[in-house]
Amino acid sequence: MTTRPPKTNSVAYQIRIVLRDSDPAIWRQIMVRGDMTLRGLHQALQIVMGWTESHRHEFRFKRNRYGRPARNGVTAAAGRTSDDSKVRLKQLMTDTGQCLIYEYDRNDDWEHFLTVQKVLPLEKGQAPIRCLSGARACPPEGVGGISGYEAFLHALDHRNHSEHKNILKWVGGAFDPEAFDLDRVNRRLRSAQHGPRRRAAKRLTPIEKIGTINRDGKETNIMIKKTNAFMKPLTPSTDLAKVVGSKPLPRTEVVKKLWAYIKKNKLQDTKNKRNINADANLKVIFHKNTVNMFEMTKLVSKHLN
Repeated sequence: MTTRPPKTNSVAYQIRIVLRDSDPAIWRQIMVRGDMTLRGLHQALQIVMGWTESHRHEFRFKRNRYGRPARNGVTAAAGRTSDDSKVRLKQLMTDTGQCLIYEYDRNDDWEHFLTVQKVLPLEKGQAPIRCLSGARACPPEGVGGISGYEAFLHALDHRNHSEHKNILKWVGGAFDPEAFDLDRVNRRLRSAQHGPRRRAAKRLTPIEKIGTINRDGKETNIMIKKTNAFMKPLTPSTDLAKVVGSKPLPRTEVVKKLWAYIKKNKLQDTKNKRNINADANLKVIFHKNTVNMFEMTKLVSKHLN
């Protein structure tokens, strides 16, 4: 049963944020003013969740999309996407139970469900946003979406895994998936509200100079992303190529393509979603009818060179 919002234009929302498909759930609970723009909400969500604002974002509400305009003034999806800096939260959310979708990094497809739990009168002097509670760490940027994150955690938890050392180095030496510091999040929110706009944090995959090229008499550096073993393109075996294609890909991309194949062919077990039911192509790789997602990662690794 939903409750109607107070009869005032000055409202605040208690919202629960859940990262789609995370299990156990990666979630936050926030209190946010209704007059905050979606752009402001995006910047706050980056802090609340722990992202680094290194990729494009988009909000979706019902059939409408909201995002950041490109430099020419046209939004990312011209004709369909509205400027999120011109839309306030209270213009969309009018009742409890309503859900706003926030997508960050279309390649990794991080979708967040923002569900209104309470609509309250705005208190005098109330901060634009504060975090009330939450659980679990934000996944590392560039890990390859939820499926890549699960593979990442599996390798991280198993010291004998072939990629354990590489992943540990890639993530900076340590990663605690259960970590969440409420006080630190709120300190960063207050700092962002009273200081200059937060600069994007350093990405995990840095770039390096590999040479120069002469263009119209000017020397221009050639820059590429450093590729460690975890991100190194690997060639699928003939059997795996029937599922993910024959093109060399980083391990995270292989996992993403594998999951796309699984979902397209409805191979995820309906009762236990951690289990994958093999079709003819996957049975050659798994050597059995059903595997769990952690077994799958290990078995697929044997088909990458």
